[in-house]
Amino acid sequence: MQYRTRHIALALVAALSLAGAARADDNEFTALPGYVDFAPLARISEEAKVEVNLKGPMLGLVSKFVGHDDPELRDILANLKLVRVRVYDLTPEIEKEFLSAGTETTTRLDKSGWERIVRVREDNERVDIYFKPSKNAEWIDGVLIIALDNEAAFINIVGTIRPEDVGRISEHFDVGVDDHGGAKIKIESKQKTKPGQTD
Repeated sequence: MQYRTRHIALALVAALSLAGAARADDNEFTALPGYVDFAPLARISEEAKVEVNLKGPMLGLVSKFVGHDDPELRDILANLKLVRVRVYDLTPEIEKEFLSAGTETTTRLDKSGWERIVRVREDNERVDIYFKPSKNAEWIDGVLIIALDNEAAFINIVGTIRPEDVGRISEHFDVGVDDHGGAKIKIESKQKTKPGQTD
């Protein structure tokens, strides 16, 4: 099956101009069940070219922007506590480091109650999407997306997300899974690089 990935168009990124100086202090979020430690990314030899850190108050501001046109999406954003995105240009060295960080992270998630709902290994494309179900399994406490195509990205969404809201997030932010179970994430590179094929 051909998996098409789309551009990470998180509407939240549109708020970067407002959030530039508002970096999230991760310490206040580490106890949340949907939080994923990005420490393995520190070993990547290049800095992320895109770094997004949006926490509650800024997400509330973003929700006001979309609230007029989409009250349902506004309510979804109101339940989020933290959104973090890291995007890296891809070179053979960065690819190796990114895959190592991804493996370390997914191994930890597999042992801590997260559920992998999507796993793509096709050509040069790799996608893993994890959900952290709540204790009563009525909602999702967090989402982690690890994607590698022409670029590489980690995305962690933390908050109270109803299962039916995942589709709304996917629809508006181009993040999630499509109707056929395929990945709906595209990481487009300004300068196309062709890393070696990985398993």
